[in-house]
Amino acid sequence: MKIVLFGLNGRGGMLHYTSQYANALSKKVDVYVILPSYSDTSLFDSSVKLIKINAPLSVVRTLFSSINIIQHLQLIRTINELNPSIVQFMDNHPWYLPYVYMLKRYKIFVTQHDPQLHSGEARGIRSFLISITNKVLRNKADRVIVHGEGLKKVLLKYGVSDRKILVVPHGDYSFFTKYSLPNIRTEPYTILQFGRIVKYKGVDTLLKAIPLVKKKIPLIKVIIAGEGDFSPYRQYLTKDIKENVKIINRYVPDEEVAELFQKCSFVVLPYDDATQSGPLHVAYSFKKPVIVTDVGCLPEVVDDGKTGLIIKPKDPEILAEAIISMFHKDLKAMGENGYIKMKELMNWDKIADIILVSLKRL
Repeated sequence: MKIVLFGLNGRGGMLHYTSQYANALSKKVDVYVILPSYSDTSLFDSSVKLIKINAPLSVVRTLFSSINIIQHLQLIRTINELNPSIVQFMDNHPWYLPYVYMLKRYKIFVTQHDPQLHSGEARGIRSFLISITNKVLRNKADRVIVHGEGLKKVLLKYGVSDRKILVVPHGDYSFFTKYSLPNIRTEPYTILQFGRIVKYKGVDTLLKAIPLVKKKIPLIKVIIAGEGDFSPYRQYLTKDIKENVKIINRYVPDEEVAELFQKCSFVVLPYDDATQSGPLHVAYSFKKPVIVTDVGCLPEVVDDGKTGLIIKPKDPEILAEAIISMFHKDLKAMGENGYIKMKELMNWDKIADIILVSLKRL
């Protein structure tokens, strides 16, 4: 059996997901991954066959970069020669729109990490392209994969047939631990918010909460790390908390991620809305508990009071109370619980089995 995976968002969380998914499947079947030439291929096992193409890093640039007809025709010919059992689209890159029609002779699987756009993203050319791509992919797919029962409800609302929907856990990101440094220890009273800095991530809620936390924990240290426009949040970085907050406003390479998670006491993800969260799975990998908001499918992977805390979104006072209370809990035990949950629920080999069983039933 052969499976072809399209993963044209070749950096960050999407590459992490595609590589680990491909590695697990390649233990059982032949796997070919189509990915951008700029991608880090070190994340893939040698058993995965890689097909590199010239794809732009920016989604918007796809409008001006998709005129290389020869490249696309060659890729179609390559896929037809492979004659795969499945062609799976791993994200929502706009280039998939013509391919889903040209490859309709094959069984089509689609992974929709975000079936609906997050708050703050439903505007502009980028949002338009993503919305259209999502709609076409889920309509043409034989199976639509989502990472939670809450996301299944979103697909049903969009009119996707129940029989097409496959709920599969988001796999673990324990590969990050290979970058761990032996001399790095948890720094007291240190919390981390990690990931792209975009509107729905609740950076403003966290910064508003810190002055309240500081009244109880003067030595609190907050690390906010990720690329994105931080300028809307500088107004909340007031003089009284500047010494407590460290901003790393850039793309953080995989090699640097481990140190951030090793240093923190726990991870804070105060999202306004969400589907799932890659940083949550990284936190579990490093045996760090989490504070998450009751949005999307986050409550499906966090056991309140055992692997972390689940709180109301967009409320700085509630977030501050949660942060303070976490420092009075057994963080080591909570971290161990999260790690165990990750290994049991988010096992990539089990996920691969679910996918292959689903294929056999088509």
